[in-house]
Amino acid sequence: MVALFTAEAAYREDPFASATHGRNAIRAAWVDIAKHQEDIRFAYQILSVDRNHGIAHWTASFVRRPSREIVQLDGILMATFDNAGVCTEFREWWDRRTHDGARS
Repeated sequence: MVALFTAEAAYREDPFASATHGRNAIRAAWVDIAKHQEDIRFAYQILSVDRNHGIAHWTASFVRRPSREIVQLDGILMATFDNAGVCTEFREWWDRRTHDGARS
């Protein structure tokens, strides 16, 4: 996964939080997130793409460890690419719904 990003890439999971910078930091963040999830399902639809930008709608669901809570996510992502097609900036926005239908 980290080969998709430039060495200095910025990854922003939340538009109001500081970005994670660089492949190693992005890898560490994803490894940490994955430790707490299982039965992960992901789907996407590309909304717009050109040489250096892409926008997609995505959905994901997973079971949270150790609580066994089922989580559903619905989001939008925007990626910026260098001329070689490697991601320099990745931003996403999402909404979360838990198994009982409550938004959090």
